[in-house]
Amino acid sequence: MKKALLVTDGMHNISNAFDFISRMHAVSPLMLAGAFLAQMDVANTWTYAFPEGAIYSPPIDDDEVAIIDGNIEDFKHRCDARGIRYRVHRELYKEALPTLRLESRFADILFMCSQDYYNSLSNNVPSDYMRDILHDVECPVVLVPEQAHYPESIVLAYDGSRSAAYAIRSFANLCPQWTKLPAFLVYTTRDKPDEIPFQEYAMELAHAHFPQLSTYRLTGESGDDFSDWLSRRENPILVTGAFGRSGLSQLFRRSFAAAVVANKKIPVFIAHQ
Repeated sequence: MKKALLVTDGMHNISNAFDFISRMHAVSPLMLAGAFLAQMDVANTWTYAFPEGAIYSPPIDDDEVAIIDGNIEDFKHRCDARGIRYRVHRELYKEALPTLRLESRFADILFMCSQDYYNSLSNNVPSDYMRDILHDVECPVVLVPEQAHYPESIVLAYDGSRSAAYAIRSFANLCPQWTKLPAFLVYTTRDKPDEIPFQEYAMELAHAHFPQLSTYRLTGESGDDFSDWLSRRENPILVTGAFGRSGLSQLFRRSFAAAVVANKKIPVFIAHQ
């Protein structure tokens, strides 16, 4: 049994992320912690207008608390209906980032609903706040758009790095129910090398976990060919280890056609060491 963490601000619908989790639970049982961090919603409106640079975070009003409490009850009902063991962490008045970092330290995998992330991808640059979240969490993350299909294929982003190999291993170990799907190992580069870096090792690892594996190579500055290819995949989930406060945005800007990912609302699995 694995421990999954569902993170939400408590103000938005969690049905799609919960569908991901419940379908995973049907194959391999999960214990689910629901972390309701209201400050995730207001964090983007922090200001430094107060004396001596103090951070001001707008208060949560009674109506918002009532909505959050209602969504917590909905979360409990969903878990009970599907036989999922659960815990509720109701942290309405703590700063989101430190709380989220601690929550993720004691979880195997984190699911996050974040329309903000997908909206910012349309401009090729994830928001600073989302970038901080993705950099600071201490377990793999699945970003789930509000409207996404359950995965029917897998796109493994590979650039020859240790981080990319780690992400492939993490995905296979944490999400074994998806490893039988058609999988594509995608290598991206600005240059045109003779071969994929450490190709023999990468293929051994990928084939060990993904029996329906094929490879795809993207070169040059333009991502148009990949955009066209990706648009014809059956409901993919993107697996990436490209990370850091700028690394993820660079990955999408140069290689993975941010607008396509944003417009198709593709779920993204992210793991880093």
